[in-house]
Amino acid sequence: MSPLLSWIDRNEVSALLARVSRPLEKQPEIVRQPPKVIVAAEPPPVPASVRTPPASVASVPSSSPAVLKTLGVVAQQVDLPELILPEGSVYDRSRVLCEWIDKSLKATSVFLADENGLLIHGLRADTEYAVVMAPLLATMQQVGSILGGAPSRGAVTVRDSEVLHWAETSTIRGRFCVGVLLSSSLDDRILARLQRELTLALEEKNND
Repeated sequence: MSPLLSWIDRNEVSALLARVSRPLEKQPEIVRQPPKVIVAAEPPPVPASVRTPPASVASVPSSSPAVLKTLGVVAQQVDLPELILPEGSVYDRSRVLCEWIDKSLKATSVFLADENGLLIHGLRADTEYAVVMAPLLATMQQVGSILGGAPSRGAVTVRDSEVLHWAETSTIRGRFCVGVLLSSSLDDRILARLQRELTLALEEKNND
C-alpha cells in the first residue's frame, strides 16, 4: 500500500460509501392550496334622510369672503387717502408716490422701475423685483398683440405667502411700472387707483 494512503481507515471508508449509495427516502408531496380571496362585504346603503347633499357653488355668493379665503384670493379692502403731489420734478413726484403707497398699504416693499427693469425708487425693495418687470411688461405687450389689449396691471404670488402687485403707465419717456409687495391680494379697484396716481406723478410739467 502506498505510504500516502496508510492513514485511511478501510472500515470508515466502507461505511461512508454505503451511506452515499443508499437511495434517498421519498419526501411526502406537499399539496399547496390556492389562496383564499376574501371579499369584503359592502356597507349597507346610507338612508336618503342621512345623506348630505353636495355643496352647490351657486348657493354661495361669489363675493363671499369665506369662498375667496378658501381659494386663497382674499382681496384687501383699503380706503386710500388723498395723494398730494409736490410741484417738483418727475423724480420727486414719483418718490412721493412710492412713499404714499408704502404708508397707505403698509407694504413689505414698494418700487418704481422702467420698462428695462431699471430701479428708480425702492423702499425695502430688492433689485430682482425691478429686473423682473422688464420681461413681465414685454410679455404683457405680446399678450396684447394677440388678444387686442395688453393687461396694464395685475398680481403674481411670490415666496409662497406674498403677492407682488404691479401697475404700469406709458409716458413720452417710455413705460414705467410701480410694484407693491404685500402679504395679501389687493382689490383691483385699489390697483386701478395706484395706476391713475402713477400716471399723474409721471405727467410732464412745464418745470420738468
